[in-house]
Amino acid sequence: MGLYTELVLACELKPETSQIAIETIKIWTGEAQFGATTPVPWYYSTLDSDSSSFPGLLYHAIEHKSFGSENDACYFTLRMSRKNYDYDLETFLVWLAPYSATEGFVGYLRHDVDKNNPKLIFFRNDKAVFKECISFTETEISTSRSI
Repeated sequence: MGLYTELVLACELKPETSQIAIETIKIWTGEAQFGATTPVPWYYSTLDSDSSSFPGLLYHAIEHKSFGSENDACYFTLRMSRKNYDYDLETFLVWLAPYSATEGFVGYLRHDVDKNNPKLIFFRNDKAVFKECISFTETEISTSRSI
């Protein structure tokens, strides 16, 4: 039995990330199909499912961008929600972290039983790290603009 879990993540992939790793991400997000040479994912299903436990829509993208004379950069963005069986999403984060060029905050994960206390996700030194938000200081957002 798993908890419905929302995962929101965005990172730049390292330039040396293999095409196999990129294809694997595409398979897990549903952008590509399993093939004869496809590595078998270690968890229950792909990341292309979405539940109604959280507001918002499923979104995933893996895109190459070119910035003038700079080398291409590859970005991975994901927003999904599904049952998290056997810590599948944590396993995915551990697998993804060594491929991330982004260090520091990359997203959050939250469960349907505790929607107001997300776990912040950080990638550091090729490892995935959670920071839990135990208490919040709440400040109303205000602006001097008339809306």
